[in-house]
Amino acid sequence: MSNLPLDTLTKTAATEEGFKLEEMQIDALLIVSGPDIEPIILTRDIELFRLASEDNRLAPSIASGNRHELQGWQIVRRSSIAYAGERVMYDCLAIRQGA
Repeated sequence: MSNLPLDTLTKTAATEEGFKLEEMQIDALLIVSGPDIEPIILTRDIELFRLASEDNRLAPSIASGNRHELQGWQIVRRSSIAYAGERVMYDCLAIRQGA
């Protein structure tokens, strides 16, 4: 579950695609990247998965900053964890207006 404040969550209707906040869709997005692997994308939204998998700028952009725009989605990095082999997992939120 996301770290949204409780008062926001009480106004939120959960759906299988994520949380919708009055014309806004918010989904969890995990990115695992490393120097010798293609980024691994994990999300529940199939459209977001396809767009993120096809964007070769996503992982470097999130690694060097805190956000990335992806065809109507704002990808915001919440945290990152470094692992052996120079691999990093980025915990992100994907936010889309007008969903």
